[in-house]
Amino acid sequence: MSTRSTASASIIELLKETIRQKSRLWGYTLIPLLVVGVFIGLWALTLLFGGSLSPERPLSLVVTAVLLSLIILAGRWVYRYLETRRIEKQPLLQKASQALEHIMRVTVSSSTREEIATALHEEIESLFHPQTIEVALLHQAHHYRVVGTDIVLRANDPFIRWLTAAQPADLLIPLPAEEIPPEALPTQTHMLERGIVMLIPLGKQGWVGVGAPVDGGPANEGGYNTVEQSLLQHLARPAAVGLERAAITETQPKRADELRSLYWIAQALNFTTEIDDIMELIYTQLKRVIAMPNFYIALKDPDEDILSFTFYVEEDERLYPDNTWAIDEGLTGAVMASGITIRTTDYTTECQKRAITPGGTRPGRAWMGASLTAGDKSLGVMVASTFDPDIIFTEEDENFFVTVAAYTAAIIERHSLYERLEARAHQLTTLNEIGNLLASSLDLNEVLDLVVRNAAALLNSEAGSLLLLDKDSGDLIFRISSGPAGAKLVGMRVPAGKGIAGAVFAENRPIITQDTHKDGRWDSSFDRRAEFSTQSIIAVPLNARGRTIGVLEVINRKDSRPFNQEDTELLLAFGAQAAIAIENAQLFTMTDQALQARVEELTTLQQIDRQLNATLDYSAVMGQTLEWAIRTTGATIGLIAALQEEEDGTPGLRFLAHRGYPPDIFARYEKDALWPLEDGLIGQTVRTGETTLTTDLAQNPHYRALTPGMRIQLTVPIKREEGERGTGVIGVIALESDQDDTFGESSVAFIGRLADHAAIAIENARLFQIVQQANDAKTDFISFVSHELKQPMTSMKGYIDLLMKGIGGPVNDQQQQFLHIIRNNVGRMDRLVQDLLDVSRIESGRLRLDMGRIVPEEIVSEGVQAFEQEIAAKHQTLQVVLPPSLPTVMGDRGRLIQVLTNLVSNANKYTPEHGIITVSADVWTDKGQEYVRWSVKDNGIGMKPDELSRLFTKYFRASSAAVRSVQGTGLGLVITRSIVEMHGGEVMVESEYQQGSTFSFAIPIAN
Repeated sequence: MSTRSTASASIIELLKETIRQKSRLWGYTLIPLLVVGVFIGLWALTLLFGGSLSPERPLSLVVTAVLLSLIILAGRWVYRYLETRRIEKQPLLQKASQALEHIMRVTVSSSTREEIATALHEEIESLFHPQTIEVALLHQAHHYRVVGTDIVLRANDPFIRWLTAAQPADLLIPLPAEEIPPEALPTQTHMLERGIVMLIPLGKQGWVGVGAPVDGGPANEGGYNTVEQSLLQHLARPAAVGLERAAITETQPKRADELRSLYWIAQALNFTTEIDDIMELIYTQLKRVIAMPNFYIALKDPDEDILSFTFYVEEDERLYPDNTWAIDEGLTGAVMASGITIRTTDYTTECQKRAITPGGTRPGRAWMGASLTAGDKSLGVMVASTFDPDIIFTEEDENFFVTVAAYTAAIIERHSLYERLEARAHQLTTLNEIGNLLASSLDLNEVLDLVVRNAAALLNSEAGSLLLLDKDSGDLIFRISSGPAGAKLVGMRVPAGKGIAGAVFAENRPIITQDTHKDGRWDSSFDRRAEFSTQSIIAVPLNARGRTIGVLEVINRKDSRPFNQEDTELLLAFGAQAAIAIENAQLFTMTDQALQARVEELTTLQQIDRQLNATLDYSAVMGQTLEWAIRTTGATIGLIAALQEEEDGTPGLRFLAHRGYPPDIFARYEKDALWPLEDGLIGQTVRTGETTLTTDLAQNPHYRALTPGMRIQLTVPIKREEGERGTGVIGVIALESDQDDTFGESSVAFIGRLADHAAIAIENARLFQIVQQANDAKTDFISFVSHELKQPMTSMKGYIDLLMKGIGGPVNDQQQQFLHIIRNNVGRMDRLVQDLLDVSRIESGRLRLDMGRIVPEEIVSEGVQAFEQEIAAKHQTLQVVLPPSLPTVMGDRGRLIQVLTNLVSNANKYTPEHGIITVSADVWTDKGQEYVRWSVKDNGIGMKPDELSRLFTKYFRASSAAVRSVQGTGLGLVITRSIVEMHGGEVMVESEYQQGSTFSFAIPIAN
């Protein structure tokens, strides 16, 4: 059945049902009463006057009553038939059928809510001629707008919330309505003033408001009879369904924007750019989906319970406030405390509801905040807000906002870990350099000065002091002190066990005091003597060869931040090197014979240091350490093992290097299993942290005879530092010999010092290995993802081309436009994936060049040809300047075309319409070498000096709005420079802000 016939039948049945309802009372109530009345009347007449209807024959009376009822019912049927035919011929019925048919056709074929609303407005106007009619639609999720007027009602208005959320679609609501919230009365009054007498909800998408008909009607129903009300409901039902379907269609672009934004934010997990650039990316992608004039990210201070802005935008303008506030202040405090997301239409009202004092100097209206949580740690909050009362945040906005917050937390945590790892690597490098510097001098005073000055510089502190033990008295003596008046402290004594320095020495552990005035151990006389104010202090013991020789202090950080555990570990590592350097310098004062032996040993240790620090290969460091130990002591066999833990936390030893043992003994302990600490002398040494020399192996119950014929074993722990927990052992060196007198006191001392030196190199090598593995994993991941994306994109391009050619059926102009957009975006993704592949190949050294002789003019011809259409689209002028007979170069033709294409593409993108782009080539000489130089010059936006310095950094893009408005990844110039340098060439850039840029690359001329 057709749509029109179905609609007509629906209307006819509606009217017939109305007639039936009117006639039921007459047919089923009045007729039985009439029959009973006739029966009683006939019976009475018979009794009074007599007649043929005898009271002895009541059956005749019943038959007579039944016949009369049948006659009356037949009359009722004839009345219903004639009334139905009369109504079917009424003009309202014909117009209603056509109106319903029109609305249903529009709801099926239209993709916009405006068209459906307009059709509904027109048909109601045509059918009923109301004095006024309003069709209101949801507008941008913030408010409702009456179609064709300037009337706007906020979505959070109490009456609108009651109407769109609490009332079912197509329900007729006469005005004034009953049982509405008191706060909704003002809006109802305004509607009545505009002449609205009846509302028909259309679900979440809006409503229809109609005034009384021009020709009047029932006063108690707004002027509309029962049939007209039913017609209004029938018209509203398909319109409500169509509006909901059209709304879903209209939101698809927003969903696509959300997916694109999440893709780019997810990519930021792999970025190693500045955190501010990543925050800018997150804000830009959020702004594409959510209307949020105000936005900020605030992070928790790691040392204090305060929040501070990391990224801040107000009224769409980037600002840089330095505000800080308590983590329990305002709604951000509620978010931080509970970890939940808060979304409200009014910040102040929400604070009052939660009994919270509002924060900030200018509270906004609509507000939405999400916690930035990484694992079980709350990093801070991400907040969007507005001062505009017409803007609110929807549930869809909240869901997207929470998803982005999760990505943001992961990005911040990863960036923080990367910074800490980078800082740690830098600190270790600095320690290495300082260690080498300390080891280069044997003058005690010079060493002490180097120790104090470098310790203060290492922790960015105002001053430092070094106290050494006086063996005769047991006191600590200030040997050197830096700072404004440090010289006044030199020579002063600290009695054994007294003060902070005395406690550090006696307990052999580091101490941090954030406020010396509250620490009873602090002796303020030192400040008075030096005319200096000590606010905070960190002090560590100086341990050399198993004994404490002094204390190193660092005082008052210059940035006023408190000292932390990382500072302690760093100063302990430095102190270990300093203690060795001091001890070495002290040993230099021994007798000539002892001095000669010590110098020889120090020379050996210096050579070992240089060799150990010359490589960051973990296996090589282990092997070199063991080789030096065996060679110097004359041991027969030896091994080095590192302390590690099983998955269940059980400690054990992993064998890293061994010489002289049967190879199958340690095979399973090199990769799969750990040597138990309860087994052998090496396990005992790790547990105790003490060097052991066992001369009678046969009688020692802990000894494991792995190689027959061994008579003596020396086991030395490898330590980083001795902290409050454990012995600080990270490994062990074990040497065995088949001779009884192999290991003397000098050998034991040497291996102890070798272990101290090796510990630093081992830790450096281990950290480098971790960093290298992380970089390799990142490169492999990029390569894998790029390869996995390449194949489906190729398939997508192929099928899109087939669709555009009509192979799958006719394609209209709009579909052609959609396919063209998809084709362009797939092509852009393909270029991005190709860039990522190139970067991955370059970083991993897998990019190969197909070298051959190349004519420079051909590079220009092919590179320019690819962009003729884009240049013409922007009405730009392309100039090609080539001298005759350029010499050939050796290179990869495809890669050099790629380089020139990148430069021409950038010139096209960043040069405004009607700009000029000049592509040229010439012969260029530099340092006696001749090159062919290609240049691309434009008069575009140019760059600032600070941007030029970061131009060839991965993912870098200039901060100007003109650059940010153009799509790009920041990889093209990185790839360009790498390709040119692989050819033995050079890339050059000249740029002036707002004047233009010239990019050039030069390739050596072929011999």
